[in-house]
Amino acid sequence: LAGFVWQQGWNDMFDKQALEQYEDNLVHLVRDVRAAWGRPRLPVVIGELGNGGRYQANGGAGSDSEPATGFTLFMDTVLRAVPAPELRSRVFLPIQTTAEDAAGLRAEGWITVAGLEECGDGEAEAARVGCSHVLDGGKVRKINKSNKE
Repeated sequence: LAGFVWQQGWNDMFDKQALEQYEDNLVHLVRDVRAAWGRPRLPVVIGELGNGGRYQANGGAGSDSEPATGFTLFMDTVLRAVPAPELRSRVFLPIQTTAEDAAGLRAEGWITVAGLEECGDGEAEAARVGCSHVLDGGKVRKINKSNKE
């Protein structure tokens, strides 16, 4: 199993109770499918249909409704229901780093950010370009949090 696709219809947008429960229900659906297949990181593709024409969005009545025309998607709810991807650590490579060393780090799973010129403080430069680590003397080293602030 490579992943699963969930295509949400549009009926839930007309029922206030369904709207209120939509996010929790979607979170539970994703979690339950992953658990049933024993795949906690199973990729999920979620689509959601809107409806066309003129209508009132957000339940259709009351102060929280809004006039809409065309195709409406509630992607903020969909995106909150799926956990953010785990970010891989980024390592800053000083300019003297060889192409072979950089390739080896990428093969290990690192995202590499190469320095384009000499810099006096590799750790400060690593922090400036959003890296969590620096290659220092041929070894990857976690940068000091105090330099990132």
